[in-house]
Amino acid sequence: MLVEGAELAGPAPPLEALLGAGLAAGAQRPAVASARRTVSWRTLEDESAALARAYLAHGLAPGDRVASLMPNRVALLVHYLACFKAGL
Repeated sequence: MLVEGAELAGPAPPLEALLGAGLAAGAQRPAVASARRTVSWRTLEDESAALARAYLAHGLAPGDRVASLMPNRVALLVHYLACFKAGL
């Protein structure tokens, strides 16, 4: 069901492409905002990369499954991006 806007021509690009496009368009521009925090594309990239490295350093390996129980906030987006980057 289309709620608002035009139908997509095809499937959405992977999240890494969205992050890359945001970085290319303006790394210091806001990527996401909540009531408590506004995060730039650069910060989103840096925080998700650091978290991905931490997950791998703690023994998780590409292909492992991760369950997420977090409220909807910026940290959840960082977590999802980190999981994608780490191959989880």
